[in-house]
Amino acid sequence: KAFRKSLEGKTPAEKASAVASHRATQHSENMTFVDQRHQERLAKLDERLAANTKLTDAQKADIKNKHEEQYQEMKTHREQQFSENQAKLNELASNPNLTKEEAQAALKTHHQTQVSENKAFREEQKTERKSFLDSIRSTFAPKSTN
Repeated sequence: KAFRKSLEGKTPAEKASAVASHRATQHSENMTFVDQRHQERLAKLDERLAANTKLTDAQKADIKNKHEEQYQEMKTHREQQFSENQAKLNELASNPNLTKEEAQAALKTHHQTQVSENKAFREEQKTERKSFLDSIRSTFAPKSTN
């Protein structure tokens, strides 16, 4: 609300510049928060792995590496989507032939596409993580005595 209030009385060009700057600042703050949460989760993972006496050091390292790999993939995915959003917003803003309703419809379609992409990405990561953990768990499966 404070940001929107600060836009009052500005020219359209000043508003566009302020909105773009605000969007970049928000994204940066969000990514800082995500990094902070990642570090917290990593610390908890380290604690749990240190307390686990069943896993070998190699398995513990593999788990940490997989965790970090998926985090980096997620971070790359978020950056890619942010860039796509910026490009789409710039494209719509620079097209004077679009009505407000057409621009909103295009944004809605773009958003729906990203929602489905995000869902597919999360499912892919979930499947990878499950497969990876199942492979580690299989080393602890009871041996059949035939």
